[in-house]
Amino acid sequence: MTLLRESFSAVSARFHLVGLFALSSLLVRLAEHWMGDDPDWFLLVVAAVVVRAACTGGVFGLLFQSAIGGRESASFLHWAARLLLPVFWVWFKIFLVVIGPIGFAVNIYWAMSGSPTLPDSLVEIVFWSGPFLELVALVLSLYSFPLCVLWRARGERGPHLRAGWRLLRARPADSRPLLLLLVAVAAIEAAQQWILGPEGYKTVPGYAEGLLELAGSCLVLVVFFGATRVVLDRLAAGPREAPAGAGPAVRQ
Repeated sequence: MTLLRESFSAVSARFHLVGLFALSSLLVRLAEHWMGDDPDWFLLVVAAVVVRAACTGGVFGLLFQSAIGGRESASFLHWAARLLLPVFWVWFKIFLVVIGPIGFAVNIYWAMSGSPTLPDSLVEIVFWSGPFLELVALVLSLYSFPLCVLWRARGERGPHLRAGWRLLRARPADSRPLLLLLVAVAAIEAAQQWILGPEGYKTVPGYAEGLLELAGSCLVLVVFFGATRVVLDRLAAGPREAPAGAGPAVRQ
């Protein structure tokens, strides 16, 4: 519980980052709303996703600075530019792991049935399983993003997902409260998705959705800060404790 108190305190002291993080997510939602079923607006969604990734990098970078005791003093824009591609890369790998099997199954169905559309039953299954897939993605990202920021700061590379999963298994006591917060984040995502319905992305985000997004963003950043502390503590324990590819230990 000490880890959670420290994480909540650190994020509360930088609550403006929570608002920025939530606004970047709502920007993607607004772009999806404006696009609707019109593919001509697709580039707008791409631009919103790029802004979201840059904002994620900037916010994560500043929280990482706080977690290591302020030994770095880079700006938000510095971290946003430095972490833009690494954040995209981690997102892409998580997307392949979580969504890849579903995409493969859908393509097999199309090839075997010859139908360009999916049956309503399959659409319903994908819709209702969305929050559970979101939870899987959140668990995979738990230590992957802290490691991503750490390695980028050192100019190193490593297997984000594999190293993050090994760290999750090696530190169950530290990970348990963070995982509970991720369940809460997934529950918030489920509330948003199931209330809005399958085509809810076409609607304009309302006040309730904005508040839910703010709450979810706060918890995500609390988890990131806590996970970063776990990564740093793990590395400080020495080479045997460090995740593969993590480089030399960090002294605190």
